[in-house]
Amino acid sequence: MGWTKSKKSSFKAGDRVTVPGGYGDGTITEFEDGCGGGELASVKLDSGRQEWVGVSRLKAAGPKKSTDKKADDYELYVRDVIRTSDGRLGLIKDFTYGGCSDQYAVVMFHDGQTREYNVSRVTLVAAATR
Repeated sequence: MGWTKSKKSSFKAGDRVTVPGGYGDGTITEFEDGCGGGELASVKLDSGRQEWVGVSRLKAAGPKKSTDKKADDYELYVRDVIRTSDGRLGLIKDFTYGGCSDQYAVVMFHDGQTREYNVSRVTLVAAATR
């Protein structure tokens, strides 16, 4: 079980925050130590999902912005067509986080199969209408 007050920021459990990457707003439920000396916050998103997010990435919730989900540090959006690191073409359906805040694109292929790829290892082929 984690704790309710951040050791590395002014956030505390119950605070409304914005999670980067198009995840939207949510409410912090608890904190835990992350890898590499970082701190993670468990955030219950308004969409109903629960996500662990690095505290340094969180922002106090503000007015709602674009509804298009976007990769944090790359110009990739949901509905973009990409080429994966193993040469396959696919469509980005969502973004998720792995260990140490690595971000992954959930990619759907023509046969309906989905797989996660690190966003740093995919190449944009065709951008969705912005």
